[in-house]
Amino acid sequence: GPCGDVLDLGGDCDPANDAASCQNADTWYNLGRAQQLTVDVDTSANPVTSTWHYIGGTEGRESIVTIKCDPNQTPGSIVDAGEHPTLTYNFDIQSSYGCLQGGSDTTQPTPPGTGTNPHTRPGGSGGGGISPGSVTVIIFFVVVIIYIVGGVLLMRFHRGAQGLEMVPNRELWISVPSLIKDGVMFIVSPFHKGGREGYEKM
Repeated sequence: GPCGDVLDLGGDCDPANDAASCQNADTWYNLGRAQQLTVDVDTSANPVTSTWHYIGGTEGRESIVTIKCDPNQTPGSIVDAGEHPTLTYNFDIQSSYGCLQGGSDTTQPTPPGTGTNPHTRPGGSGGGGISPGSVTVIIFFVVVIIYIVGGVLLMRFHRGAQGLEMVPNRELWISVPSLIKDGVMFIVSPFHKGGREGYEKM
């Protein structure tokens, strides 16, 4: 499950079956699989609410976990909200971890119907964290730096290279401009009169 393979309960609740939660009723029943999860976050609700819906459990069982923002509860409390409808098990959690992130003054929910958060700093978005695109760019540059530094160190100390010979895959990088030119010419050539060279007309 999502908290790790803590206990091997066997059957559908075996850790290999990806159980998000289980029910013990003389035998263990899977109440939904962690890989079959949908999440809905309602920032217009007061308090902010997220609903985690796990499906794919034993005999169609599923579980719905509703997490409500409560800045005063850390880590929080969980309540078994019952089975309704049949084979759907509901749990309510109130916790500070269910609140919006991104700054000390953004834990308050958006008042219903306003579309704005009065607790957001002026000039700031009030949103939290870093965008997936920024994460991708950061990862790209970290990998490039590791590649260059690691390659230079490997070439210097493992192969005894000096000067420009220490550049990793030097021949590849020297050939990149001509490879780009060849690619552009290959793409553009069908638009020139006469088509690509080397092909016979039919």
